[in-house]
Amino acid sequence: MLQGGRVSCWAVATLQVFPLEADSGFGPILKKTLAAAQTLAGLTRECEQLELVVEPDPDIVCFYPLPVDGDRRTSIISTITQRMFTDLMNNSDDPLSLATLQVKPVLLADRGLDWDTDNLIAFRSVLMKPGHLGAVEVLQQQVVAAIARDHW
Repeated sequence: MLQGGRVSCWAVATLQVFPLEADSGFGPILKKTLAAAQTLAGLTRECEQLELVVEPDPDIVCFYPLPVDGDRRTSIISTITQRMFTDLMNNSDDPLSLATLQVKPVLLADRGLDWDTDNLIAFRSVLMKPGHLGAVEVLQQQVVAAIARDHW
């Protein structure tokens, strides 16, 4: 019970310093993070090499790469995602940290994928800092460049 009390005290103190108001406190921060997620989702929708898993919720964008050869097997897409994940993270010039997640077929039933695996490995990007809004286009460019760089 004491731990829950500490969390409650922290939440109350935080909201006193950063109130949930449209023009002050957390409001401007949330506006930027939500705008970043919507911008990344829009760029993903426009990109032929990427596909959204679902619409952003609220600042989390999940997507997966589409093989340039048109292969829609989930095993191939998952392999590409894993290779890109490593490539992007280990880029010595400009590393990019994305998370991955396992997606069940029910979420992507209408996408024309060939489900030869139980799950699809996709990327998960959490845009929770106001500065992410200014970096979204570069993030998307890095992901697309990783697809093109090795011709997965």
